[in-house]
Amino acid sequence: MISVIVPVYNVKDYLEQCIQSIISQTYSQFECILVDDGSNDGSGEICDSWQQKDSRIIVVHQENQGVSAARNRGLSLASNKYIYFLDADDFIKENLFEVIIQNNDEDCIIGEFAFFYNSSLIKIERHKYLLSKNYALEFLKENIRICIGSFLVKRKILINNNIYFDGKYKYGEDLEVILKILLHSKSVKLHRLPFVYYRQYINSAMGRYSFDRYSTYFSRIQLIDYAKKCKNTEVAQYIKDFSCIESLIKTTEDLWRYRYSFKKVLTFLHESEKMMQTLREASCNPNLRTGFRRAALWLLQAPYLFYIYILLKDKYYEIRYCLGKLKRKICAK
Repeated sequence: MISVIVPVYNVKDYLEQCIQSIISQTYSQFECILVDDGSNDGSGEICDSWQQKDSRIIVVHQENQGVSAARNRGLSLASNKYIYFLDADDFIKENLFEVIIQNNDEDCIIGEFAFFYNSSLIKIERHKYLLSKNYALEFLKENIRICIGSFLVKRKILINNNIYFDGKYKYGEDLEVILKILLHSKSVKLHRLPFVYYRQYINSAMGRYSFDRYSTYFSRIQLIDYAKKCKNTEVAQYIKDFSCIESLIKTTEDLWRYRYSFKKVLTFLHESEKMMQTLREASCNPNLRTGFRRAALWLLQAPYLFYIYILLKDKYYEIRYCLGKLKRKICAK
């Protein structure tokens, strides 16, 4: 009934927990496809040992090609009605499949997800229900967050519509895939239940940010044409007017927030005519939220103002956090 696809690359410290959470499911009608993407830390051997223990596990090894290629390889091997993608450093609760598959025949089932660090739950990402039949548009408007592991989709939706993960983009490929799924789905259900426990890492913020983050913007640009081909002009227009500028502004904010060179970021923006066009259109879009319209205008006419605004805003929230912490300490005495 369910094909679980897990791309594996150098995750030996977390892989056992991930696989154990799958094979411990109270719902047993599934296959688990582990795609070892050229691991060199022993993760591939862990996959092989689990395959010997459980006949539901399929293992395939390939040279390192990236997570998108690994997911696509798994999809090509999948044979069941539903597809579920899970990252190898995350895990699921033992009754997940039984709960979400029961009495359901929707094309796509979307759940919430929980952030955790070590063994501690940080927060659960909640969402609203989709009320209209234009699922993709409402998904964008309500800013419903998803991650790999927080949705289940019928295999025929992916295969019949040639939906695969795009290896060109390092970030944003999950949003691209889920939007394509929603554009082709005739029935969608949202569950108020965390589908996946999404591991957080405490490491250098600088190490997590690079110009590759702008791939979230370019994946949205690509989705405009895709939505038009699906004859959903409302979604195409919304992505063009709102989603693209939102991604562009937030990525720029994050790069400067984590001390990327002011000049290098600005040069990168100016070298992309597509990005500059998005900024120009956003700066005079009366329907855009004031904050994004102002940010676009500053980036075009006075980028230093935007840069200083980001630094001051971060300092403001840092002071608020410290004052709140001090207040709680005083009240506790």
